[in-house]
Amino acid sequence: MRPGPARALLDKSFRWVLSGRQRGRTGALNLHPLAGTQVPLEVIIAMGKINVSRVFLGGLVASLILFILASALNGALLEPQWLTWVKQQGSQYQMVPQSTSIMLWLAYSLINGIAGVWIYAGIRPRLGAGPKTALVAGLVIWLVSFVTSYIGHIALRDIPGNLACANCLAGLVMAPLAILAGAAIYKE
Repeated sequence: MRPGPARALLDKSFRWVLSGRQRGRTGALNLHPLAGTQVPLEVIIAMGKINVSRVFLGGLVASLILFILASALNGALLEPQWLTWVKQQGSQYQMVPQSTSIMLWLAYSLINGIAGVWIYAGIRPRLGAGPKTALVAGLVIWLVSFVTSYIGHIALRDIPGNLACANCLAGLVMAPLAILAGAAIYKE
């Protein structure tokens, strides 16, 4: 199907065109004219409206859950392994003061929580609102934040591989669960 007179929106290398026949409320954004794929403008307009205050509120909830679960994992369950590793390091390892460590982990959790709910809000128009979409957003956070950082830790050998793997696997549960709770707060 050939579009009518078209107006280029972006450069020639990435040819998005707006069909001249379909301007107005029922317009559509065509991908390359030969592709025949159209996205209704209503969908594009709806995708632009993210409720930022709800993203931050849901992100706060998600970050609180992430922080509590990570604290329980590392401060209770894995504490003996961490202490053994610190003793093995001897004078090589300089521990960060506990107050600084808590603030850094709060910031880490806050960034992941807000980013996860923001990702949920961004993919919601495509995948639909609900727990499945929230779990997808949580898996994205797990992959981008947990997996990549622990691959780096293993590569640098700055923490033991068993502790990195334990945290990474626990993150597979923690991140989707936290984003699921944060996404429950989000409304457009």
